[in-house]
Amino acid sequence: CHRSSSWSNPAATPVAAAPPAAPSPIDVPAAPAEVTPEVTPEVTPEVVRPPPPGLASLPRTRGIGAPGPGEPAAPAVVAPVAGLPVTVVERLRSAKFVLADRTDRLDVVCGDVRASGSGNALVQGFPAGTCAVSVGDARTEVSVQEPRKVDCTLTDGTLACR
Repeated sequence: CHRSSSWSNPAATPVAAAPPAAPSPIDVPAAPAEVTPEVTPEVTPEVVRPPPPGLASLPRTRGIGAPGPGEPAAPAVVAPVAGLPVTVVERLRSAKFVLADRTDRLDVVCGDVRASGSGNALVQGFPAGTCAVSVGDARTEVSVQEPRKVDCTLTDGTLACR
């Protein structure tokens, strides 16, 4: 059985090559064209408004004002006081506090930043130093000097974090 198709073999059909087209002349202007300088648009600085009075005193928490993934932590802002030395405290990107084998509410305060969660808490954009950790009435402190995971255990009412 032979099927008919619309396909044909190009090698079997003789085709005459067309001669190349003659180049067209190019008109060259007698005088050079005037070049107009580009105008740089004016750049206006972005206006940053301070937070409303009620929000200015609240600590930065997870997801609000804290740096996102891949963003560097904001540098510490310290207002100098005449006659006193200025201390700059490094702010860390994040630390994850995990309560082993429990889902109790975990509260963490690192400097001016608070975070909480059920069994774990992610603290972001906080100053390096001592963090206060609590689960119910059990409390402890742990030093956090670099972004890391902090494992906590609650045994017989005693909270320990390392």
